[in-house]
Amino acid sequence: MTGLQTLEEVIVKLRKRGVRCLLCEANERVRAKMWKAGILELLGEQNFHHEFSQVLARAVAELEANA
Repeated sequence: MTGLQTLEEVIVKLRKRGVRCLLCEANERVRAKMWKAGILELLGEQNFHHEFSQVLARAVAELEANA
């Protein structure tokens, strides 16, 4: 549980600085624990992806849209 608390703190601190957090590749067990701890709700389900390639594609698309 300490790892989940630390992750929550990091997400909150990064958001305060205007940094978007994207997570990926958590297995079902870990994802269930993140959901139960409120991490996925805090993060926003749209910011969790099953594969790194999805996160990378989203980040590139957002950078290009803001360029």
